[in-house]
Amino acid sequence: MSQLIKRWCKAINTQAIQDIDSMLQRIRIPHNMRVIYLDPITTVDQQKTKYARLFVFHVDVPVCVAYLPPLPASHFVLYSLAMKLLHAPDSTEEFK
Repeated sequence: MSQLIKRWCKAINTQAIQDIDSMLQRIRIPHNMRVIYLDPITTVDQQKTKYARLFVFHVDVPVCVAYLPPLPASHFVLYSLAMKLLHAPDSTEEFK
């Protein structure tokens, strides 16, 4: 995940990275998750696994759609959806 985010940071401009960081700071995460996402996107190497998991499962899609080019964004949205389905499906109905 960190390698992918590093590639994104190289592909987008500095202003977009600053916008992503400010968006991450404004995000309100449900209280039952017990995680606060305050780290900038450029420090992805030093982030804990729980932050990467939070990013993939809950935060990534708004960031991708808003700032990435359409093709990489659409591929990552599909990846995120697949990870959500494979990680913790509520029932077998989600696979149909």
